Amino acid sequence: MRLGLRGFSYTGKCCPAEVRADSGRTVETHPEIVVLPTTFGVVEKTGATWDPQGSLLVSPHDARAFLYNALRELWPMIYEFDEERRERYARAAEEFRALGRANELTVDGRLFRVCRTERLVRVGPDGPEGPRPDEAASDHGRAWRDPSPGVEVTLRIRSGGSPGARGPRAAGPP
Repeated sequence: MRLGLRGFSYTGKCCPAEVRADSGRTVETHPEIVVLPTTFGVVEKTGATWDPQGSLLVSPHDARAFLYNALRELWPMIYEFDEERRERYARAAEEFRALGRANELTVDGRLFRVCRTERLVRVGPDGPEGPRPDEAASDHGRAWRDPSPGVEVTLRIRSGGSPGARGPRAAGPP
């Protein structure tokens, strides 16, 4: 997997030109890949995308516990659910917990799923890659959302891979 990821960079119109340029440069300046331990999280199906809900956790059990607590306590408090909605989410949380190792739940037409996340760090002669210019310019992360629903993403593979892979977005933002 590491070898296959070394040449990946953004090349499609899913992101601004300066982001594509930064992504292409990093393939040259930080060519090595370190694969980090797998993490787990909760995502919600929103139209054609999957959006993360919460942070990354070390096990599927922790992601399930997060979803249970979010349904039962966190989201009703943060979003000030009315009593009826609070009760529906509490019932859904209890039903989800009773299933044991369930990885999916629908409540009020919202589909949530426990997902596996694989992460990597690019490394070059000077060490791990730091924030790219488009990331460092913002106090809140990227100023653009990667990519918009329905936008095709093009990945360029360098160093002996196929000339490129094209396809629709399959998951939510990184």
